[in-house]
Amino acid sequence: MLSGCVSIDSVAKRGIQKQYNNPLIVIPFDSRTSKIATNLKSELEKVFSANNHKVSVLTLRVEDSKLELNSTTENESRLAEEIAQGHNDIVIFFRPNEIYYVNGGLQTATYILVGTDVSSKKEVWKANYKAQGGFGPASLAKKSANIIFNKLQSDNIL
Repeated sequence: MLSGCVSIDSVAKRGIQKQYNNPLIVIPFDSRTSKIATNLKSELEKVFSANNHKVSVLTLRVEDSKLELNSTTENESRLAEEIAQGHNDIVIFFRPNEIYYVNGGLQTATYILVGTDVSSKKEVWKANYKAQGGFGPASLAKKSANIIFNKLQSDNIL
């Protein structure tokens, strides 16, 4: 088994009166992070299901954007459609911050996670997630899914 260190620090809005029952988790990816995103989507769905929580996980391929004004991308349309159809109450957006590979192996992955209440459009939760060590995408995803789910519960978001 590969070893490594994983950590998550978060802040939640004070006085949250409700827990969210139908999160939409959005994971953008590019060519370097496609395996991480695919594995993370699968593992998050497994963890939420095993704990009897509803979840939708949307992976979005991001490309270098063209320099345009007032353009709507396909990803923005997919996200709006998913929220409308899924009746989600919170959107948790994963933003990759640092991804480092050494000799083809993932060494460090840092994400900023932002939870936004759909009705108020205000941030209610934010976290910094960091994994370091000899992880492959599958190992990183499994560890990440469990830690993220547990942190959402302990912060009373779920």
